[in-house]
Amino acid sequence: MTSVKLHQPMADHVLSSWEAQFDEAHLSGGYFTLIMHPQLPGRPSRFRMVRTHRLYQKARQCLIRTKS
Repeated sequence: MTSVKLHQPMADHVLSSWEAQFDEAHLSGGYFTLIMHPQLPGRPSRFRMVRTHRLYQKARQCLIRTKS
């Protein structure tokens, strides 16, 4: 449990950075692209961060496209 608490400030910082970048792109009529290294998205904390960020985007009624 301790290691999770130690890494939470970094996760919060990354998520805040994504939100700030998204907000600027959204306000200017641009787009936001999130690219992750193939080895990192499989970590549970990354899934949680991506899910949280997608909810943040959806709350702003944005079009979300994914590459499948």
